Amino acid sequence: MKGRSKWLCFALTVCMMGSLTAPAFAASGDAGVPEETAAEQEVQETAEKEAPEEKGVPEGSAEEEAPDPENAGAEDEAEWTVMFYLCGTDLESDGGMASLNLEMISHTVPDSSVNMVIQTGGAYEWKSEEKVGIDIAAGRLQRWSYDENGFNLVDEQENASMARHDTLSDFISWCAENYPARKNMLILWDHGGGSSGGMIQDETYDYALMSLDSMEQALKDGGAHFDVVLMDACMMANLETAQMLQPYADYFLASEEVVPGMGSNYEEWLQDLYDEPECDPVRVGRNVCNSTQILYSELLRDRSEPDR
Repeated sequence: MKGRSKWLCFALTVCMMGSLTAPAFAASGDAGVPEETAAEQEVQETAEKEAPEEKGVPEGSAEEEAPDPENAGAEDEAEWTVMFYLCGTDLESDGGMASLNLEMISHTVPDSSVNMVIQTGGAYEWKSEEKVGIDIAAGRLQRWSYDENGFNLVDEQENASMARHDTLSDFISWCAENYPARKNMLILWDHGGGSSGGMIQDETYDYALMSLDSMEQALKDGGAHFDVVLMDACMMANLETAQMLQPYADYFLASEEVVPGMGSNYEEWLQDLYDEPECDPVRVGRNVCNSTQILYSELLRDRSEPDR
């Protein structure tokens, strides 16, 4: 299984999950309406025209002012919850790459409409104290939120393999319960080995790996539907992974090639999300791809310049 490598091009693929399925998602394309459906629709429209006009509710009446219980608290619900599953492994213990991404996040100005929740684990050592001023424990699973007060430890668990499906599903269900939002994004961060190798390699548990079957079980048990899933890992943009994700996500972002150790450009695309929390999943996907391509293009350009 190939690991991450610096200075290589980061090419993200955005797949619309609905396009991988057949007739159930045909309505999202340009497919015509079946004859039976068109006939039924015509009958229904005719009946509606012939039906007597219903009386509206007088303005200022009690009925109009009564709150809708289904929409109660909707104004307080966040636009997005970003669930960041950060398995540090040797990328962190040897190179501090996970902490570098946390440092990128620390440079953003958060907005209350976006919940950023991070689970850390899977590494013998964390460099986070020197980079972002938080002491991430190597022998426990920890959950952090990021807001205007910076990183906050909000939950702590006994150590468990980040490569186990129940570890991931517990994080997903916990986030969905404690940080509800209109839209959800899941980030899986670690080594990747393609459809055969899977991803999420926990060095504290003998480098255990999460297979695609285990990942599917985690997503099923987690109970949340995702507008976007980002696999910040090598070689995960493949048909098998996309088909596995299809019931649980609308959009999938991943790389067909080896990913640089620094991973995605979190500072840029996350700030875009904070600045425009009402944006749709397509916009988020484009921002992730564009900002990350720009980051590595600039790094390659600077590296190629001669020393002064």
